[in-house]
Amino acid sequence: MIRSSFRAVVLTLLIALVQPLAAAPAIEVSPEEFDVAATRAAAQAGDPRKMGELGAALVMGVGLDKDEPQGVMWLEKAAARNDNQATVMLGMLKLGGQAVAKDPVAGAALVRKAAERAFPPACSMLAQLHLQGTGVQKNEQEAYKWAYRGGVQGDAQGQFLTGVMMAAGIGTSADPAEGRRWLRKAADRGHAEAAEALKRLGG
Repeated sequence: MIRSSFRAVVLTLLIALVQPLAAAPAIEVSPEEFDVAATRAAAQAGDPRKMGELGAALVMGVGLDKDEPQGVMWLEKAAARNDNQATVMLGMLKLGGQAVAKDPVAGAALVRKAAERAFPPACSMLAQLHLQGTGVQKNEQEAYKWAYRGGVQGDAQGQFLTGVMMAAGIGTSADPAEGRRWLRKAADRGHAEAAEALKRLGG
């Protein structure tokens, strides 16, 4: 009973601390450093990374006028060329219904593509999708598997998810001490939710 109660508390904590999937763009574009002309020229020349950056800038209206349809077009071009960041951002847009029609299944499928190419943030995001049952079947074992894959590659969100799930035995065998070690890794990388989880779990 105590074990079950602890697990329920930690699962509630996990759900409370996990950030919304579409809370931040997958591609960061700095207005101060964004060279519109150079980025557009590189994108038109076929550079997938620049296609993704141009797409993100157009969707968010950073450095140039907001144009969501054009932005989505460039993201799709980049994703078709296996650019992981663009693939994830396009997936996030579909998951949240921003700039495109909401389609959680299609969004999750895009995130999975990038995760299967071992892109750490996508691995961690896919873990979160499996935890929540968003666009995929709710499955704690799959969630842990993908969180761990993201965490071992140094993604702080993956380390956070791995730590909390390991601490309570969610999707894996319970090991509170090892769970706290993973949470410390994430907290040391500046992950605020991991630091909060450590506090709530007693360090």
